[in-house]
Amino acid sequence: MATHRRSKSIQKKLPTRIITGPCRSASMYCTHLQTEESDKPGGSYEKSSSRILIKKTDLKTLKAIKGAIKSAAQSMFGSNVNIKSRKFGYPLRDGDEERRDPDFKGGREYKGCMFMNTKCFGSLPKLVDPGGVAVIDTEERIEMLVSGYYFRFSLTLKPYDKEGNKGVRANLNSLMFIKKGDRLDGDIDPEEEFAEYADSDYDDGDDGDDDDDD
Repeated sequence: MATHRRSKSIQKKLPTRIITGPCRSASMYCTHLQTEESDKPGGSYEKSSSRILIKKTDLKTLKAIKGAIKSAAQSMFGSNVNIKSRKFGYPLRDGDEERRDPDFKGGREYKGCMFMNTKCFGSLPKLVDPGGVAVIDTEERIEMLVSGYYFRFSLTLKPYDKEGNKGVRANLNSLMFIKKGDRLDGDIDPEEEFAEYADSDYDDGDDGDDDDDD
């Protein structure tokens, strides 16, 4: 009970920090850090990232995200900020609208969804399993952190103002694995791919004994 009360308190104090409902990852890059060039000459930084697909029917999650974006924007730019201006970097985008652009690389998975790019700067986001237990093992993380799988995402919406470019970005704090989905990374499990060709009577001849001739 104490943990539940503390969680509610944190949520109240930090209206720009939210936890989504179950959402799909369209592109998951959270198993290792990537190096990206910064705006500073010769500078760079490390990040991990995930693009999140939010069903338009998930009104609760969308309301929370929009509220956090508004709170983040107003914290830096004041209550009169126009977050819907084309000059303002609004992080939540419409998948159906973007799919009409012939240069957009997304597929049918964006249909009926809003989406948002999220980043974790300088580290990998923490991960827990469906029971809330932290996943530390690298191999387990790789098996869970797959494009197309479903997660709850802990996000913090933060404002930015860089050389006149104003907006709000989504920082990725941590994830809770929910379930598998159709992979979107182009990879296929070889056991599934060759399942129809597998010989059920095959014996590799290895009985587990190592017989060395003297």
